[in-house]
Amino acid sequence: MPAKKPKSVRGAHFSWVLRLRNGIWQADGRSNTIDAGRHSLGVADYDEAVKELMLLDQLRAEQLGLIPKSSVTISPIARLLIADGFKLHDEYLGRARAVGGVKKSTRRRCKARAKKFQMFCEAQRFQYWDQVREQILEAYAMHLEEKGLHQTTITLELKFLLKVARWLQKEGHVHREKPWQMSITRFESRSAYCYRTEEVAAMILHCRSNPELGWLADLIVGLACTGMRATEIADFKTADIDWKNNNLVLSDESSRPKQGRVVVRELKTGRSRSIRIHPDLFVILEQHRHRSGFVFRGPRGGKLDLPWLRKQFVDLVINPLKAKFPTPPGGKGFADGRLHSFRHYYTSACVRAGIPVFEIMAALGHRSSEMTRHYFHVENEAAQRKLEGVDFLGAASGRSASEPLVNHEVEEAEPPVRDSDSSSGT
Repeated sequence: MPAKKPKSVRGAHFSWVLRLRNGIWQADGRSNTIDAGRHSLGVADYDEAVKELMLLDQLRAEQLGLIPKSSVTISPIARLLIADGFKLHDEYLGRARAVGGVKKSTRRRCKARAKKFQMFCEAQRFQYWDQVREQILEAYAMHLEEKGLHQTTITLELKFLLKVARWLQKEGHVHREKPWQMSITRFESRSAYCYRTEEVAAMILHCRSNPELGWLADLIVGLACTGMRATEIADFKTADIDWKNNNLVLSDESSRPKQGRVVVRELKTGRSRSIRIHPDLFVILEQHRHRSGFVFRGPRGGKLDLPWLRKQFVDLVINPLKAKFPTPPGGKGFADGRLHSFRHYYTSACVRAGIPVFEIMAALGHRSSEMTRHYFHVENEAAQRKLEGVDFLGAASGRSASEPLVNHEVEEAEPPVRDSDSSSGT
């Protein structure tokens, strides 16, 4: 059946274009001098849609300050569908970066979160945003918890939904008397496994002993000595090496105009940074000094593909060595290590070496020390050695107060002198 053509309808205050989408009429008033927005009328019948449009026309005029507010109430039929609301918010996120738009990676994460919530609403038979009450969000949190998601992830999901809902209300897409209010508990984020020095050394030795894994050994050295993210080291080029100042320069190129098919580099934080070159890494960089393009490459000399690289790292490095470094019962161990664990390792090694935290923050690209502390792990052996040097119980006097007294050390105390004895004349 051919799709129905859009219909133009003139209201008392705005001109609208009605389109039938998924069997529901949509009203588009963005072509007016004052943008009236795009809204779902929530009905499939055209005549009912026109009736709802007239109410919407007056309501938007009131909200935009074109006419005084009256006692008119919007019909419950004129609602915004869940999917339409997410689409409007996605278009808002996709505006130019100069006016607040976000990166494509951020939009992808938002779309994934929106899709999960849409599936939940379909299962619960909710269709419209004005049906999304705080109780619905609490039920959604319980649903995610039952699926085994970490509390930190659930918190991020809820914050995203509240942000979308409040934006839709602010823009007049959702008609609600009070803004969404919900108390969300803040949980400590999950921490990746942090390698130990002997584990990193074993991984490098394992790769060096196999001529076909030399490329992977170079990559491990690069990650361990820089703390770069896997995406950053895959895009790292020889042109990013400042040989004169002994620095690696990671430049965010998202603000530069695109030239043809050239892919610009976008860092996660959107800020450029530099990292000092460690002597162990300098040896590898010197070997590729005259190489153009990417420094770290795959076994055939091509650009590193991250999904493939992550799998190769587990199959070729983690699995062969995990028996040598067993995981403690109920805890995290070497088998849980991944490429991102090197970022934690780099941070912890720098802190143990006494490097000022602001220098570590600059190398990692962090704005706050709180985020840097998230990457710092204390090794049990080092912590134990430091703890043993603390004098809690007075051991500096020659014997700890926790040691039992030997019999010959116990001296018989003199009997106390009574007042009657001291006052007598004898």
